[in-house]
Amino acid sequence: MKAKYDKMFLGLLAGVFAPTLVFFIVYIVKYMGTYSLQTILSQIQTLELTSKIIALCVFLANLLVFYLMYRLRWDKFCKGVLLATFIYAFLVISIKYF
Repeated sequence: MKAKYDKMFLGLLAGVFAPTLVFFIVYIVKYMGTYSLQTILSQIQTLELTSKIIALCVFLANLLVFYLMYRLRWDKFCKGVLLATFIYAFLVISIKYF
């Protein structure tokens, strides 16, 4: 089983989509009945919290994915997750300072 899924590309995909999944899970659990998704996103942009929300979702999601795959010794998968984290870090720095 390890050889089939231990691929850097799959780790990159997981690292890119896991933070989005975390954001939507938090939205569904906390705000779904109260506010629309459009309202939440506009408030995040208005309050200039975009970089902080992205960083928090990336930290929580990718840390969990990285830890679980590291325990399974899927090293190539972990490299993909780490690469996705660096891409998000570049995005957060770009949003925050430019």
